[in-house]
Amino acid sequence: MPSFKLIELPNYETLETKANDLIKETLTYIFSFYETLKEKALAGNEKAVLLREHVRNTSEDRGKSIMRKIHDYQKIIDNASSIDEFIELNAKLEELPKLARAYIRRFNSEIAIESSGISPISVKSEEEIATPPRRGRTRTEDIVISYYPSGSDALYKFRKSSRPVYLRQNDLTAEDNEEAINAAQEIFKRIDKFMNSRQSNAAPPSYVADDLLSADLYDIVHRQDKIRRALNNKTMLEDDQINLSKEFHYNNVMISQLV
Repeated sequence: MPSFKLIELPNYETLETKANDLIKETLTYIFSFYETLKEKALAGNEKAVLLREHVRNTSEDRGKSIMRKIHDYQKIIDNASSIDEFIELNAKLEELPKLARAYIRRFNSEIAIESSGISPISVKSEEEIATPPRRGRTRTEDIVISYYPSGSDALYKFRKSSRPVYLRQNDLTAEDNEEAINAAQEIFKRIDKFMNSRQSNAAPPSYVADDLLSADLYDIVHRQDKIRRALNNKTMLEDDQINLSKEFHYNNVMISQLV
């Protein structure tokens, strides 16, 4: 057993996924017209110049533009560590796709005008979006096929994160380090056992081993990122700080073995 206690952290994954989906939806709307808008703005089209300014830099009310809001909200998403934070954040993020759709309509009415040679961007009205689908039918655009996230991608993003503010000094014992190394080796052994458990003519493709390792790495990095966020919270109890700090260093040893 490691010399630290596992601390239960808030389960905000679903809310975080929703937050990221709202950002992605907003960017999809913006990117649907932005390149054409940029081209027209650089060519001197005054309406395109103004619309591009409102999208990129300063909104119509001289506040933050939609792109600046996305940048700021993404930072908040990456560091939020409580369910309440995500609930409050998502309430604000719900407005971004609406704003992006409004910019598409403005693009259609000001830039993709008749004889411009530019095709309008298809976009539903807010009333259509707010109308629930008929019973027995679903909106196909709401169906998302998801795959297990990449462990390597998660690790790359995690390594770009700053050091947790309240992370304690690494005081893992020699036994802790050995156990972390052994835990990583057990992952390799489990994957090898699975790959060799079938007859050669029915063995899974070699890439399956990489996929299994990626999934295990993702789970560890995901936990590590939750610890990072928790250790940025000054309200964390001292005992929890100590235990989470030890686990953080322990997980780093495991990650170093897996990659």
